[in-house]
Amino acid sequence: MDRRTFGRVGLITSAAALALTAAASAQTPRRPAAPAPARPAAAPAATVQKVTGPRTVYWMDATTESGFAGMGAAAAAGGGGRPGLGGMMSMMRGMAAGGGGSHKLFLRFASNDGPGTPATTASHMTPPGAASENPLQLGYTAPTPGRPVPRDPSEPPPVERPKGKILLYSGCGPHVAAGQPTVIDLSKITDPATIATLSAAMSPSLGLESSIPPLPSNYKSYADGPRSQRVVEYPLTGSILGDHVVKSNAAPDINFNLGPGKDFLPPFNVTASAAAPDGSIPLTWQLNLNVRAIGLTAMGARQDGSIVMWANSARAIGWVTTASGFLTANDITKLTGDGTLLRGSTTTCTIPAEVFGPGAAGGIYNIYGYAPPTDIAFPPRPADPKVPWDIQWTTKVRYRTQHTAMLGMDMAAMGAAMGGPGAPGPQAPAAPAMPGMGGLLGRAIGGALGR
Repeated sequence: MDRRTFGRVGLITSAAALALTAAASAQTPRRPAAPAPARPAAAPAATVQKVTGPRTVYWMDATTESGFAGMGAAAAAGGGGRPGLGGMMSMMRGMAAGGGGSHKLFLRFASNDGPGTPATTASHMTPPGAASENPLQLGYTAPTPGRPVPRDPSEPPPVERPKGKILLYSGCGPHVAAGQPTVIDLSKITDPATIATLSAAMSPSLGLESSIPPLPSNYKSYADGPRSQRVVEYPLTGSILGDHVVKSNAAPDINFNLGPGKDFLPPFNVTASAAAPDGSIPLTWQLNLNVRAIGLTAMGARQDGSIVMWANSARAIGWVTTASGFLTANDITKLTGDGTLLRGSTTTCTIPAEVFGPGAAGGIYNIYGYAPPTDIAFPPRPADPKVPWDIQWTTKVRYRTQHTAMLGMDMAAMGAAMGGPGAPGPQAPAAPAMPGMGGLLGRAIGGALGR
């Protein structure tokens, strides 16, 4: 077969094959193709509500002070300056009788509008009978160069740079855990890098939320006070529950109401504080309603000049640098959850015997109680996320209660021996000049750096 014939055969064969395939396809019905699986409908994108403002903010720091503090009243009884004997005895009797104590308010107004800080004025009308001065007048005077800046009452008082050794203890119980104390010998620390490392180790980051109050540098118009004094003092019977109105020349009026559970925290009623024979100091107090977190610190000095510091937990050694401040709701949850602070339901903690030893006296202890802040915004957030939320103003009320007393002394028994009633109860207000342990550690180590 020649090549031409072979080619024809190939073409015929191919054509036949195609014809047979076409015939078979015509005789055999095709199955319909399976439909493609339906794609799930895409979920509608969540609407993110647009939020603007606030243009104006108002902060109230509500503190309660009790314990070894009627030093102001004692000084007055002694004619000013150092308290006289009559004033001291009166103070002891008052503490034993459960009298005294105080609530205090520090107020801050700030706005991005208005005439500017030098000319900004504001007034706060509190509920009837709450304060002797009503309305409270706010203002601001810039510090004069060369003059000391007035101390913010919410900050711990400054302390003198210590010398010698600092002994750090922690934990509640009759005895300390193994490995205590941590000793910091300031006389042997000269390298700044070493001090910085040690400071970081002793004051670890606790991951607290930032809650910075309004400042003159952050807003166009600022006022604080009350202007007549740095804080306004209320008796223990005073209350901030009810309607509040803040007027200013910088922003629209701020109207808000503080309802049940939003008042000053009660003072700590310490029912036992006498030292045990072994030197441990069992502290017992009545349940403090509304308090959600409790921290305890103590400090004193030994004959060799060493400073002794104690806190209720090892992690609380880092917390003490902010002990005199305030905590957010998330801070409270975090610090009670990880054991840094005690839960608000706690009513007892024993300072171990090794911290101060038998016959402990001359130092002081502090009990701090915290509650979540009250946050109010106007207008309220719209329920529909498609509606923008333009916040005109916000108000924040922060709460703290603090009890300060001398170590190892049964003040009720002492007052009774002086002729006062012996029944324990809420005690007298803490003297502003009696610093707690808050901030002392950080500044002690930082002071060695010349900061």
